[in-house]
Amino acid sequence: MEHGVDWTGQDLAGWYLSEKLHGCRAYWDGQELWSRGGMKVKLPPSWRSALPVGVQLDGEVYDGHDGVYRCGAALRYGRLADSMQFIVFDAPTLKGSWPERLRGAASSLPESAVVRCVEYRVCMGLDDAIQELQQVRGRGGEGFMLRAPDHRYTAGRSRSLVKFTRSSVMRE
Repeated sequence: MEHGVDWTGQDLAGWYLSEKLHGCRAYWDGQELWSRGGMKVKLPPSWRSALPVGVQLDGEVYDGHDGVYRCGAALRYGRLADSMQFIVFDAPTLKGSWPERLRGAASSLPESAVVRCVEYRVCMGLDDAIQELQQVRGRGGEGFMLRAPDHRYTAGRSRSLVKFTRSSVMRE
């Protein structure tokens, strides 16, 4: 799985911005869903039918801003609630830029309440990022992730994937 680094003052203009979801990371290998810790997740039929065979997806099992503990228990015990979703961040094996990979992932997904791709937009710069951070925090979120325009999926830590949270701004 790919992991970002904390924001350290780089110019964010032109980077892709998406909310940092507070859930549990998971990886769909095209056949099975795996937790970040490498545990195979027991899937209900509604999830299995919504995840595309043969397309790898990196994402997060999410159940709202306060759902991280529910998601953790659900992954461990195979009890995914109806309120939970798999939010896709990337499709590592698809070709193209990050938006192209995300569009490819979206086109492989059926209409479903269970799985969807993360929403994103282009960041206009630091002032825009700070304003967005205030909005995200105002609705109970932690912050957001930014991907460089030329971002390529890389397992492990990637400097082209940046975490922007209140603590990031406080250090600056």
